Amino acid sequence: MAELSQLAQLEERRRNLLARSDCFRRQLAEEFESLRRPVALLETGWSVAQSLKAAWPWVAMASGFVFASKTRRRRSLFATASKVWSWWRLARKLYHLWERRTAGAGTKP
Repeated sequence: MAELSQLAQLEERRRNLLARSDCFRRQLAEEFESLRRPVALLETGWSVAQSLKAAWPWVAMASGFVFASKTRRRRSLFATASKVWSWWRLARKLYHLWERRTAGAGTKP
């Protein structure tokens, strides 16, 4: 008789442990799901940096021309900011074109 009550206690303990285990599994799944987007952004940023590695000398040269033109003639802060904003918009457009080009290249056989 004592063995039956011990078996019942062990069975109850087993059920409790399984319930806690399921709860922990769900928690881990939620945490992994919340990390999915930051990891994807990090991977995208890394791949962009790797693809632009060859372009860094060109970027340095272009920025040198931008800053060298500033020293030749005095510009106002607004004019400089306007020029930087124009370059930023151009770079963003080129980046989106590059993304479309590389995304299309990945689907071709």
